[in-house]
Amino acid sequence: PERRPAELGAAQIAGLAAQHAQMLNILQRRLDRVHRLKELWARGNVARISSELTMPQDHAVFCDFARAVMRQNLESALNLDACQALLPILRDMLGSKYDEFVATAVQFVSVLLQNFSRLIADTRLSCANVPERQLDLPREERLRKCNACHDHFREILRLLPDTGAGGRFAGFRSSLQRFLQSC
Repeated sequence: PERRPAELGAAQIAGLAAQHAQMLNILQRRLDRVHRLKELWARGNVARISSELTMPQDHAVFCDFARAVMRQNLESALNLDACQALLPILRDMLGSKYDEFVATAVQFVSVLLQNFSRLIADTRLSCANVPERQLDLPREERLRKCNACHDHFREILRLLPDTGAGGRFAGFRSSLQRFLQSC
């Protein structure tokens, strides 16, 4: 008996769904993780994102998040705490076997560099000229966060691919080197 196209499509979809239950579970988990990140973002608790993700299994989830932030120009909602929390995730993603994850990580690190390089450099330089006993507690905390971000940026530069996909990131590499040398 000959099947009509609509019936054939539904039968094929049912067959694929039955054969790929594992893929459906993976995609459902990814959707759940994205919803959780969205909740954290809505509450302004971006710094907790790293504790919600299991790496490297959640690289795709974080890529979705990073792309959404960049696409919607939401970088201004990020603060120094978020920068400090997100840089280790991005550093880990540079080691991914997937070029798309590496490219997204570099793009997002570039966004963080653009938004926080001046604060980090100014804080590190200004605190270097103040005697230790004259630092106040908020300034000491900001310096600690800036130093942590600086260390993460230095590690990211070390891990940045030199060849192949790394050629695409030559401009970013130069910007990152200039920043690290400035402070």
